[in-house]
Amino acid sequence: MKEIISLLLLIIPCFGNNNVFLGRRRKQQQQQQLISGSLPEKALDLLASRKSQRLSELDDGIKSRSSSDNRMLQDEETCSLCKEYNVFEDDIIDGTNKTCGDYNEEAKTITNSTECSKYDILFPSCCDGPPQYLCQQQIRSNIIGDGLDFTVSPITSLREEFNITVSLQYESMENIDVQLGSTTIFVTLYLFWADKRLAWDVSDENCAEFTTARASFDPELTEIWVPDFDLLNRVHGFDEFKLEPALILSDGFVIWPRSGSLTAFCQFTGLAKIPFDSLGCQFLFGPGSANSYLNFNYQLDPENGPKGFSKGALDPTYNEYVLDEDLSFAGKDPVLGFMYFNFYFDRA
Repeated sequence: MKEIISLLLLIIPCFGNNNVFLGRRRKQQQQQQLISGSLPEKALDLLASRKSQRLSELDDGIKSRSSSDNRMLQDEETCSLCKEYNVFEDDIIDGTNKTCGDYNEEAKTITNSTECSKYDILFPSCCDGPPQYLCQQQIRSNIIGDGLDFTVSPITSLREEFNITVSLQYESMENIDVQLGSTTIFVTLYLFWADKRLAWDVSDENCAEFTTARASFDPELTEIWVPDFDLLNRVHGFDEFKLEPALILSDGFVIWPRSGSLTAFCQFTGLAKIPFDSLGCQFLFGPGSANSYLNFNYQLDPENGPKGFSKGALDPTYNEYVLDEDLSFAGKDPVLGFMYFNFYFDRA
């Protein structure tokens, strides 16, 4: 009997430690889901795409590694995925057929410190590290602080254009006022750009792949630099949208999604055919000041195809007018640099 009791005392702590470990894993997954669950689908797709690209580069590096690349880690350290933290061995990394355990075994074979650091990108997904809120706090204190002047743009050279990608998603028609010559639509706008000042190396301390920051045209409200971009022929523009945080990826890539109503002054086309009309209204977008065109290259999101915009899933119960997707299109003036979205609406 004593032998049985002694055996149980040895087994029970093992199960207890494993439950604690699994409990922490569930908690970490819930924290990550809570943070990512508040992000728009397009932002999540971009996050997954850029992570997949970095993992592909990591795998290509493993295949091409030769013995001449190997240099000993300092102090003869052993390369590992999670340092002193536990590894979630069986978790499969999205977009691959490998588990965290597979990558951890690969890392152990590396003696080159530069090669070893490339595995840090997997720390948030594979390691039982610090709570996500501590990771976020650490990163924000590093990249958003007294040293960042958000009134200065992230342009690195006057010889190169600074690219800002514009992705407009049409959601629904709200109102057409022919007498006042205005059109109101509900849209989601995404602006993408790269700010290397906001980049960080993912590690056991900077243990998150992304963070968020307050973003606004108002210098009193923003924490980062944002592009000067608005509806030019506006009655109501982007500056009246609800404030939304920007998503910052670890390589400094910024995604700023915003949703709201835009009202534009229109010189309607198609009025002569009322009531069998297909009304056209042009929405013009660009920087609010002439200086903002210098070195800034505003470009349409190529993911939206030849139309230049995407159509959301929002389907109102009734509208007098509906978007004619076949006629509508977007483009960019090659001389003046502003963007135009020509929307046509048919009577429902």
